Amino acid sequence: MGHALAATVGGFILARIVLGLREAGNLPAGMKAIAAWFPVEERGQATGCPL
Repeated sequence: MGHALAATVGGFILARIVLGLREAGNLPAGMKAIAAWFPVEERGQATGCPL
């Protein structure tokens, strides 16, 4: 949403930087949540399912 609201190139670059910083913690946190919520047999499907 920040990308859509950016009115200048600098604003767009700032939105990209913030996205990159926030997105970096998503993968480890997501894997930990899947490991906590799903049994071993279903973790592969839970990791690959975009829903």
